[in-house]
Amino acid sequence: MHYTIHRNISILLWIILSPFCLISQNLPKDSVIFEPDSLYANDFDDEIKAIALDSIVYYLKNKKTILYNKAEIETKNSNSSTLKLTAGHIEIDDEKNTFFAQGIYDSTSPKIKDTPIFLEGNNKMEAEKIAYNLKTNKGKIWNAYTTESNMIVYGNEIKKDENEILYLRNLRCIPCEYKDAQTFFVATRAKVIPDDKIVTGPLYLQIAGIPTPLFLPFGYFPNTKSSTSGFLMPFVGNSPTQGYFLRDGGFYWAISDKMDLFLRGDIYTNGSWGVRALSNYYIRYKFQGAFSFGYSEYFLGDRDIPQQAQKTKSYQIQWKHFQDNKLNPSIRFSADVNFNANQFNRYNAINTGQYLNNVFMSNIAFSKTYSFGIISINAMHSQNSQTHYAEMNLPQLTINVNRFFPFNLNGNKPANVFTRLGVSYVLESKINIKGTDTTLFQQNTLSQRTQSGIKQTMPINTTFNLFKYITITPGANLSLVSYPKHIKKYFDNNVLKTDTVQEWIHGFDFNTSVSASFKVYTDVFFTKGNLKQIRYMLLPTFSYAYRPDIAQNFGYQKKFTDNTGKEYSYSIFENTLYGGVTSGQQNILNFNFNNNLEAKKQVKTDSGTTFKKNHIASKPWYFRFLQLRCR
Repeated sequence: MHYTIHRNISILLWIILSPFCLISQNLPKDSVIFEPDSLYANDFDDEIKAIALDSIVYYLKNKKTILYNKAEIETKNSNSSTLKLTAGHIEIDDEKNTFFAQGIYDSTSPKIKDTPIFLEGNNKMEAEKIAYNLKTNKGKIWNAYTTESNMIVYGNEIKKDENEILYLRNLRCIPCEYKDAQTFFVATRAKVIPDDKIVTGPLYLQIAGIPTPLFLPFGYFPNTKSSTSGFLMPFVGNSPTQGYFLRDGGFYWAISDKMDLFLRGDIYTNGSWGVRALSNYYIRYKFQGAFSFGYSEYFLGDRDIPQQAQKTKSYQIQWKHFQDNKLNPSIRFSADVNFNANQFNRYNAINTGQYLNNVFMSNIAFSKTYSFGIISINAMHSQNSQTHYAEMNLPQLTINVNRFFPFNLNGNKPANVFTRLGVSYVLESKINIKGTDTTLFQQNTLSQRTQSGIKQTMPINTTFNLFKYITITPGANLSLVSYPKHIKKYFDNNVLKTDTVQEWIHGFDFNTSVSASFKVYTDVFFTKGNLKQIRYMLLPTFSYAYRPDIAQNFGYQKKFTDNTGKEYSYSIFENTLYGGVTSGQQNILNFNFNNNLEAKKQVKTDSGTTFKKNHIASKPWYFRFLQLRCR
């Protein structure tokens, strides 16, 4: 049952009662005439939306409205803040501009249900009873829970003034998300200033209902939803190799509610030092992430003995980025970068896990979905700080075209073998760099440690029926690899030499196949019992694959001889990213028999009798009947 109580509810009542007033004018002079009630004055400044499951009763004499069972009201206070209250019982006083809310007794148990929940702006409060004045914004709340700065605050009696300040008696501060927690701070009185602080009187810690001797003359808790800039205090310690130190001191800068910056530094008595910067960013419904950079210079050994002293410079780059799915469903971008140089994690470790970690991996991925397929670009990195080996794929491009039908572009129902002809296409390309973490991008050896290539594949297949029951599926696979360089081997003065030829080379490969399959059914029916049918299905599949010797015919396989006249064969695509063309001719014939046994049983359900299919057994048999491979 939904009702809306407006500020001019009195006008509506006047319209309803006016016919009775007109009738009364025709009565004799000594008859009683109804005078307008003072209710017709506009009492509430804003409309109140009210909902109740059982009833809403309006009393004209004392200007009160009572909502019962699952009651809910919504209005605005004098500061134009939205107020929302739900409770089992709500009483609205039009004349005083106040409302009172409490729970109701459950008929099935002695417990009280539908206790009040009060929402004012972003602040939420759960209580046993609530009284509130809409004009003065003052209120009184009994046995209430609210959340302030990630803490649950309980007050036996709470008063709220016009400045939104809360005054609490018998306070409990629960530093977790559970209201029934057994560990909390207790104070006889407290003052909560929104977006500022919480100040209490004498404060002590209580564990499992037992007060502890941990006592403070007063309590002070920050109570701000936004971050605050300030200095970060360092901690003092002693390192057996670096001496005394101050670590993690610095400054925190709350740039905005979308970005912040940590600046930290370390300093040691032997002259070692380090700096780190960490920035977090977050834009709602778009993306979030963090970027960090660290640099350090460490002295190892005794600096007074130059032969034993060693200076090590190291740095670290980390970046994590996550895109919200709501930003653009067709675009995906993520980053997880973790690059270390000269064992930065060992010199700056703050726990055993960081110190023992030797393998670091990174991945940056971008993909865009189109109607024809997906285009993705990836950059990957792997590194071992113990062996100093590092490898990068920068970048890796993949274009995946969805299967399309060149003879049926309109999407009509396939009618013959040509309209069922489907084609797919995949292009892969990447640049791979290998080396050590300190020499990965050195220019003088970069070309020797870099590999690149392009691979293209195009599967083609179709299907048709032979003699109605036999399904024939012919197909072919085309592939092409391309590299900007290839190798050449030869003997020079009885020494095997390998030269790198800087020119583009392409390798084409081709294979074809055909398969035939059909189904054979055997059914046994039963007239008695719950078992009604047993079905045995045999699915034979015959396939043949053929690949010609393209490597020999197209010159991808080369030969050279040594001084003794012995002949050797090699592929010009050795040690390439995607490999080359396999040499030799292939003829492969396969037989596959798939057996399946099922039973149909009659079962009874609440709605009647139905049939249920049960899988009993299945057994595939494979035979490679003939395989010929010629080189």
